Amino acid sequence: MQLPKKTTYCPIEDSDLRDALIALREKWFIPRFPQTSREKGLLRRRMIDELLRYKPADHAEFFTMLPWEIVSETDWAQIGHGLDIVLAEMNRLLGRRARPAMASVATRRG
Repeated sequence: MQLPKKTTYCPIEDSDLRDALIALREKWFIPRFPQTSREKGLLRRRMIDELLRYKPADHAEFFTMLPWEIVSETDWAQIGHGLDIVLAEMNRLLGRRARPAMASVATRRG
């Protein structure tokens, strides 16, 4: 007996995921990081586009899948304090089990 091919179930549309990330930016990031310019924010438009394209599930995927040029232009305080929140929310909305956070960014591309 042959098993069916594994399919990925995504319970949320990209447009809804985008809206949720924008809401997270407006309600969580902007109040906590008022000094960070929008161009360097973790949930700026360009970064949201990449998050939707790659849908990283954990720190390792974030730092290895997303283009380094975009990651390196991001406010590191926002990454340090908010990446876990962004990934947890994405995993929740995408119906994925949470993965443990990775404290090191040593796996990023050089």
